[in-house]
Amino acid sequence: MCGRFTLHHTPAEIAERFGVQKSLFDPHERYNIAPTQTVAVVTYNARGDEET
Repeated sequence: MCGRFTLHHTPAEIAERFGVQKSLFDPHERYNIAPTQTVAVVTYNARGDEET
């Protein structure tokens, strides 16, 4: 089960924590997420601009 993880925060909590707007993708709590499953991510470009 290498590489698995959990998601236990709401979209609002994630948006507040990272200072981003909520995405169109609405993640829900999940346990035992596999590396092959789609998940929401927050990334920043070289200038520090938000990219979702």
